[in-house]
Amino acid sequence: MKKIILIVTFSLCFISIYSQRVFIDDLKEIDGVYYSKENNKPYSGEIYATNNGNISWEVFCKKGLLDGRSTSYHYNGKIGTRGHYKNGKRDGEWKWYNFFNGMVYEEALYNQGNLILRKCYDDNGLRINCN
Repeated sequence: MKKIILIVTFSLCFISIYSQRVFIDDLKEIDGVYYSKENNKPYSGEIYATNNGNISWEVFCKKGLLDGRSTSYHYNGKIGTRGHYKNGKRDGEWKWYNFFNGMVYEEALYNQGNLILRKCYDDNGLRINCN
């Protein structure tokens, strides 16, 4: 009986958390600022985007500006990009991942939206010139 109660409780928590997700379509974007369609206030929290029912992007937002971890996914479920935003601009290390093998094919370092350093790699992980 305790197992059933535990399973039901866990299931209800999972459903509750999933139903509280805010999707990109629930917001409106004006000049790089994301607003809630419900109350027209700048949104703070995690944002999700989907493609064919699968999560394609997860990003954090603070007072309407992208701020925090950002992860996008290829349609095969593998990570496509991973990086951080600060006050609506790319900041820190960003990585782009190959669709087929999941290896990093590009790395970049940003400071308040300005590209500082960029490295590119071939399919074997060897450094190449960026085009």
